Amino acid sequence: MPKAKKIEIEFYANELLRCMKGFAAGREPARERTVKLPSPVKPIPAKQIRAIRLGLGCTQTEFATLFNVPAARRLVKQRREDSPRPFSA
Repeated sequence: MPKAKKIEIEFYANELLRCMKGFAAGREPARERTVKLPSPVKPIPAKQIRAIRLGLGCTQTEFATLFNVPAARRLVKQRREDSPRPFSA
C-alpha cells in the first residue's frame, strides 16, 4: 500500500462561520464527503496476549504501559467503584 501524501490544509475560521450561518439560513448547500474506514482489527485471544507479554518478560503493568492503556488491576478497581452497590438495610 503506497504511503498517503500529506497535504497542508488551509483553515479559514471566518469562511467556515459564514458557510455555517448560510447553511442554517438555507442559503448555502450542505457538502458531503465520504471517507473509507480501515477494516476492523481481528481481536487477539487473551492467551496469545499473555504469551506475547511473557515472551517480552514484562509484567502486566509494564505491558499495559507500552500500549498506553490502564493496567488490569486499575480497570477492575474502576469497574468495582463504578458499579451500583446493592441496597443494604
